[in-house]
Amino acid sequence: GERPVTRARRRRRVVAPVLGLALLAAAWFGRPVYDDVFDFIRDNTTDPKPVRPTGVSASSELPGMSAGAAFDGAKNQPWSPDALDKSAELVAAFDQPVRLVNVIVTPGVSADQDQFLTYGRPQKLTLRFVTTDGQSSTQTLTLTDKAGAQTFKLGGKNDVHEVHIVIDSVYGPPDRPPAIAEVEFFRAG
Repeated sequence: GERPVTRARRRRRVVAPVLGLALLAAAWFGRPVYDDVFDFIRDNTTDPKPVRPTGVSASSELPGMSAGAAFDGAKNQPWSPDALDKSAELVAAFDQPVRLVNVIVTPGVSADQDQFLTYGRPQKLTLRFVTTDGQSSTQTLTLTDKAGAQTFKLGGKNDVHEVHIVIDSVYGPPDRPPAIAEVEFFRAG
């Protein structure tokens, strides 16, 4: 003989598939939240990895102080725009989209204090992050007027293709253009 179908068994046959479908739907529609949680955990539990731009340009540059100098790894070879360039911009491009989590900026012409004071130094920088699909977001950095590297968290900028760095305001002598000794980007580990 066969066992008679009880009400409890019938309920399980209906409830189990409905519950399974509900869990699948929650997983499917909750993906953006899970992605954000995953990114947050990765950003805060792994060491950021340095990433160098594959292309650089600038709105202007002084002789011997090219845009590439800001990304060459040497803190004594700065980029400096022309003194007449009041909205100086430095652009870093990446071949592959990258998730940026930190940036280190070394303002001035050098990390050496005496040389540091000879040129203008950025006080405020606006970073505009352009993604592969053309979307953009900005973040303003306020630097202190001291020699040496300054680290800023970027909060995880996804799919970045280009970063435009605009000098908004400057410390130092008004007759000398600002300089940036080095810019270093870090991606999520």
